[in-house]
Amino acid sequence: VSDMNKDLTDNFLPVLQERYPQLVVLRGGEQETEQAFFDEIIALYAVALFAMYALIAVAFRSYALPLLIMVDYIGRLRERGHTALDAVLEAGVARFRPILLTTVTTFVGLLPIMAERSTDAQFLKPAVLSLAFGVLFALLVTLLMVPALYLIGEDSKRLARRLWPWGAPAPARPAEYKR
Repeated sequence: VSDMNKDLTDNFLPVLQERYPQLVVLRGGEQETEQAFFDEIIALYAVALFAMYALIAVAFRSYALPLLIMVDYIGRLRERGHTALDAVLEAGVARFRPILLTTVTTFVGLLPIMAERSTDAQFLKPAVLSLAFGVLFALLVTLLMVPALYLIGEDSKRLARRLWPWGAPAPARPAEYKR
């Protein structure tokens, strides 16, 4: 059906719309139901993302930190006196195994659905593939991009303090901080 719809949309309808400029094409039946379903999923996905962000923002008492979830552990290490780089490295090592295991178990748990060949499963496959590879992408983001963004943020703060020394007072530095 999707091949027929694609052929209809790509080849047949443009010719008709050229010949009859006031032609209006309406979707019906299965296409209409499918579009309504995906519209609802997108709306619920946005609500879920906002709810997760709000919960994390309340827990961290910050609007920026939820974007960098691993910062919680880094923040605790910084409070103990670690430098930014040392805290990021130690947090990465400490969180590597739980993050990797969560990612691998989720991905492996989705493999049976990805391998299913039944007609009923074909409808779920795009969502399952998106979830599975989204989890793998999140692994890279969590272990590489989040620590890098944290260090960039720390460097930016340090640069801002050097350029605008009359601004907010610099936080107390740990004794072992030598930079």
